[in-house]
Amino acid sequence: MSHLLGASPRSEVVVVPEPAFVFLVPLDILATSSKTGGQHGIVDVKAKPGDVYLLDLSKSSKNAINTPFNIMRLYISTRRLTEAAYEKELPLVQGLSLSSLSGHDPILYQLAQTMASVISRGQYAPTLLTDYLALAFHAHVAGTYGGATSDRLTVKGGLSPWQLRRIYEFVEQQSGMNPSISELASECGISASHFARAFRRTVGTAPHEWLIKRRVQKAKELLMIAKGLSLAEIGLACGFVDQSHFTRVFSKHEGKSPGTWRRHSAFHYAH
Repeated sequence: MSHLLGASPRSEVVVVPEPAFVFLVPLDILATSSKTGGQHGIVDVKAKPGDVYLLDLSKSSKNAINTPFNIMRLYISTRRLTEAAYEKELPLVQGLSLSSLSGHDPILYQLAQTMASVISRGQYAPTLLTDYLALAFHAHVAGTYGGATSDRLTVKGGLSPWQLRRIYEFVEQQSGMNPSISELASECGISASHFARAFRRTVGTAPHEWLIKRRVQKAKELLMIAKGLSLAEIGLACGFVDQSHFTRVFSKHEGKSPGTWRRHSAFHYAH
């Protein structure tokens, strides 16, 4: 996923053929020109938020944007489509297609907006959240543009006790408590998509939600015993982006700010 921003028109870009697909999702109104192999002439298009364009990169094409632009570019390879079909026990998707040059897809538009917000956080973007967005994008486009259905997507079972124990240990030992779904799945020896479903079936919540609760619990432990650490230092040690993020999440779960919680715990401990 890439967020493309430009204040002035771009020159024409030639796309090198490869077995992959790209979705262009305008976040603002724009005008584009496109010439794809096998077509004649230039196609001028005016796009509005909610419109999407699907490019088959296996065909040579030229693309130009003749207006300031704000676009999410979402890339997925043919190989990844095949791998996911096996991981999610879905029918194979041979390719993605639109009946016309563009379509209207409010779901993909909402995903693109969220992706743009996550990308703007740079290195501080939660890896689990990024993974979930990628999985949501993949599932949506496979079903909408590739004909894959979810009727075969089943959960064959939850995680075993040793897998859960390994996950708990891995998260506690990792600096920052910010692992990706792929890393957690690897610790269990299963695919990322299978892990997410099996984890929810076993624990009763999604990995991302569980991890947030673990971070808050770890923060409470440090607030009680690590008197020399500031709130900002504790937040970073528990995987929060900064003190503001730490305070917001902690307050939502505990009903009070970290500083207030620390003072109250110190008072009760002293008495």
